[in-house]
Formats: sequence, C-alpha cells, structure tokens
Amino acid sequence: KLLTRSEAIVYSSFGSGQLWFDWWFLEELIARGYNIASVHAIDLIYTTEFVRESRRPCTALGQISAWLATCQVTCYAYQDLPTFLSATSEKCHVLVQCDADAQGIDPSTVLRSEGGLHLWLQGEGDDIGAWITRG
Repeated sequence: KLLTRSEAIVYSSFGSGQLWFDWWFLEELIARGYNIASVHAIDLIYTTEFVRESRRPCTALGQISAWLATCQVTCYAYQDLPTFLSATSEKCHVLVQCDADAQGIDPSTVLRSEGGLHLWLQGEGDDIGAWITRG
C-alpha cells in the first residue's frame, strides 16, 4: 500500500541531530500536499535538559517544533528508541535514519508492518538506502 496525500503520515527521524534534513524533507512533503499527523525525533542528544532548552526559539528543535505547530503538527523528541517505543503505540509511515547506527538496535521496529518507508542516509561518502515494509 502506497502513501496517499489524504492519509495522515506519522514521521519518525532516528539520529535527528539538528534536524536539517528532516526540515527539508517535511517541508517538501507538505508542499506536495501530504498530511503530516505527527513528527517523532529520536537522538541521543535529546536529553531532558536539551528538550527543555528547545522551548527557546534559538534552537533547531525549538524552531522546527514551532514551524510544525503552524501546520497543526505536533513534534515529539526522545533520547533513544526504547523511550519512543514506550511513549507511543503509533507505528510510523516514514522513518528517516540520518547518519545513525546503534549496535543491537533495529530502528525499523517503529515502522508500520505494511507500507512503511525506511530511508537510511549514511555519513558523507557512504551509502544510502530505501526499503518498503511488506507485511
């Protein structure tokens, strides 16, 4: 099953960092008429203190959260995958894995079992990949 523009997309980013690629990609999805239900950003830098500081407008997480709010989209931040998995039962339509790899962690577990899209972007000069889950 392919994503439709009328379907509300649950988007997740693993290794989000400063969210540059995510902002660009989400902006393009919205510009092309896709409906974003929620955004879940997962990165080791998203400690409780970091998330608290992101309420200030001068941080990348704060800026993307404020922009998404103008589009009626809620943005959530998690320090690790287990925290995300315990916080929500939502399965994602799109997972962007940005230059992140964690030994023994399979980020694709956050994807829907049918039609989830996993995009994996590795560090400069490395590889990229895309997979669609098939129930």
